[in-house]
Amino acid sequence: MLGQTRLQSTWADALARHDVPTAQVLLTGVELVRSPSKEHAENGLRALFELGAVPVLNENDASAVDEISFGDNDVLAAQISVLTRARLLVLLTGSDGVLSHPPGDKRAEVVADGWQLRTVSSGRRSRIGLQTSGPILHAAELAAAGGVDVAISSLPSLLSLLRGEKAGTYFEAKPTGESPFELWLRYGKRPVSRLEVNAVTMRAMADTQIGIHATDVLSRSGDFRVGDGLEICLASRKLIARGVSSIDSSTLDDDPQAEVVRQRHLVML
Repeated sequence: MLGQTRLQSTWADALARHDVPTAQVLLTGVELVRSPSKEHAENGLRALFELGAVPVLNENDASAVDEISFGDNDVLAAQISVLTRARLLVLLTGSDGVLSHPPGDKRAEVVADGWQLRTVSSGRRSRIGLQTSGPILHAAELAAAGGVDVAISSLPSLLSLLRGEKAGTYFEAKPTGESPFELWLRYGKRPVSRLEVNAVTMRAMADTQIGIHATDVLSRSGDFRVGDGLEICLASRKLIARGVSSIDSSTLDDDPQAEVVRQRHLVML
């Protein structure tokens, strides 16, 4: 028994001891950020909740496309929590939370307020094996921006969290009103390269809602492929947008008219 079958069997056996049925649900990024498939996914999950079943969710790797894929289960959990309007998302780790300094440092302590992590220097890696810009933190910010409280903590803290107490590194919800796609692009899609554009292009992006073409790109920090995440910045290195590439970076020199990032795959910051 391999893969999804084994995972589902493990959850089904564990929950059957409590007379709780389970259901396997495989999703792709497209299904959670685009209508009407998003509504179908939401309705399906709510129907399972009404039956008293616990859905066991995972990304459908067999049909996911690079352009819109989660690539990380924490981001999938965050999107699901926003979709179902959950009260709390718990991201369990092997630590009591995110540390303020690297493990072994006497100053290391759990950062209680997750939003403070933007100003905390935690060294290269924390005890739970992340950088402060790691996927689990992006997932936490995504869910919180979608209106869901988030806790990054360890299993012993789970009962306290379920009682409504705060534990670990806690992100209080700060809903922004952005769409699921915008939330995913802002927090969930990891960039692999940075494009520099001029101020004229930036104003055109914001005012007329156009995409980015090869002639708009002044420089890039590295190579990228179709579906990769991109950061868009000015010459001052000020970050102004995030997007998903519609071409390979090799096309930039070959086709000046190529659309590097389509407007619908851009989010201004």
